[in-house]
Amino acid sequence: MIHTMSLIHDDLPCMDNDDLRRGKPTDHKLVADQVVDISSEGLTDVGLGHLEYIHVHKTAALLESSVVLGAILGGGCDEDVERLRKFARYIGLLFQVVDDILDVTNSSKELGKTADKDLLADKVTYP
Repeated sequence: MIHTMSLIHDDLPCMDNDDLRRGKPTDHKLVADQVVDISSEGLTDVGLGHLEYIHVHKTAALLESSVVLGAILGGGCDEDVERLRKFARYIGLLFQVVDDILDVTNSSKELGKTADKDLLADKVTYP
């Protein structure tokens, strides 16, 4: 369910607004940019702190919730749940780093979505 929700979520114009999704044209128009209020986190510059904040609270949070729920339902002890939480957070960050790199190193055909989209939108990315 979480994976399906994430696919639907990414198709919303205000979240992604890509011209291609899974190699097929989308028909939505730009509604709003992704905006994160980081003032409460004490981050003063838009850099890796901002970027990590976004990735931890988006992709990593989805993976983390799936893994932690599985660990709890499977009867994992608190120590195991926390180890898995950390693991999932790092996997979520890794996924986003790889996605950022692929965006600038692959073609739209290879990606199944518009290449260089982040660069054209002047988004902060790991590359």
